[in-house]
Amino acid sequence: MNARHSHILELQSLRGIAAGVVLLHHTSFLFDTTPAFHYWAEIPINAHAAVMLFFVLSGYVLSRNLSGVAIDCESLFSFYAARLFRIYPMAWVACLAAGLYVIFLHRSVPTIGVSQWYAHFWQPPLELKTGAMAFLTFKWQLLPPIWSIRVEVFGSLAIPLIVLAIRRGVGIWLLAATTALSLRSSSTITIYLPSFILGALAFRFQDRLGRYLRAVPALVVSTIALLFFRRINADWQFDVSYHAVAPALIESVSAATLIIGIVERTWSPLRSEAAVGLGDISYSLYLIHFIIMSITAKFISRWVVDGDSRAVALMASTLLLTLPLAVLTYEMIEKPGIIVGKKIAGTLRSRVVRSGLAK
Repeated sequence: MNARHSHILELQSLRGIAAGVVLLHHTSFLFDTTPAFHYWAEIPINAHAAVMLFFVLSGYVLSRNLSGVAIDCESLFSFYAARLFRIYPMAWVACLAAGLYVIFLHRSVPTIGVSQWYAHFWQPPLELKTGAMAFLTFKWQLLPPIWSIRVEVFGSLAIPLIVLAIRRGVGIWLLAATTALSLRSSSTITIYLPSFILGALAFRFQDRLGRYLRAVPALVVSTIALLFFRRINADWQFDVSYHAVAPALIESVSAATLIIGIVERTWSPLRSEAAVGLGDISYSLYLIHFIIMSITAKFISRWVVDGDSRAVALMASTLLLTLPLAVLTYEMIEKPGIIVGKKIAGTLRSRVVRSGLAK
């Protein structure tokens, strides 16, 4: 079987676990909790590391999909059409749901005892322009997780060029240049572009590095760095500097190491039907959990008094409510979008081929 057509179940499961980590992180931060709860919740539930894992996985999987494919008009039309319909339909639905929530529920039913982190979301005024830009994934104010989808869109646009650079032997130089640029820039696109390059390089060099990175010590070290590196410096904490460059780079390197190690081993738990199923719905889970969390918190804040207990109740209830809704939106929105994207990509490819033959 051609490598680019095979499906790595472990990586699909890994994506699902990362989405679950983001959900648990956000729900643990919504209410004003004790410093001890905040501290210990932040250590194992590292949402930023999970997002870095998303970006590196995208770089790995998308460059893998382009393996053996010529980077020409035909492949670019096909690639971008498929990505467009993979990303946007579910993003549009999530933004629409967020807009309805903000208009009809956010301020009419206030949430009691929220943290400073959550209080700054959905601050008025949310103008029509802001909503329109959110639907294009250019603004996050309507739906906070959209910021990472914006990065994903730009990363997807760049992947063919990244693959081309790696094929010509300058992938490492491209990584060095973008890393240097990220250290001098405040743009989220620039900060996180090295993550996609690291994912693409992980696919390119996995055969050479796999025998070293599949070892248990390498996997343990990369996992520890992925989860805990941000705790080294107080200036890198989530509520101080979420987009700090240094931990983003270390988390991305750790994620690339972890991906290679997982690909080179057989991981039965990550191949289970439940784990793979969680991976299938991970995109829907990631996009809609913030809205479900916000609605659920309104009820919990009235039923539970203690902040730590509120957080625990919110973590459990949001997970239980979001999972079935994510399955529903995956089946009704994501899968049809993927099918349409593939059909349009095939049609565009056929037209480009016919146009070339006509010439």
